[in-house]
Amino acid sequence: MGAYLSMSKDDKPNSEKEEVTTIKRTEEVVINKKMFITKNQGKFRDNYLIGQVLGTGAFGEVRKCINRTTKVIRAVKLIRKDQMSPEEEQAF
Repeated sequence: MGAYLSMSKDDKPNSEKEEVTTIKRTEEVVINKKMFITKNQGKFRDNYLIGQVLGTGAFGEVRKCINRTTKVIRAVKLIRKDQMSPEEEQAF
């Protein structure tokens, strides 16, 4: 089974034109800080269209989401805050 990594040629994930690469081995995957979004203004739904469920777990689910401005597709883990302890919620 392969995995797909969507990155631009200049390694900027928000580039208008992206190319899709098929990954055959996990050793080929490189992850860096530029691939993650740490803060957005407003509510999540204001910034992203939430799509299909890609997976589920004990604390939430992973969904395919599309940035409304850049149209970049991302896998996003959504966690239910009502199932978090006050300490866990404070961390977010």
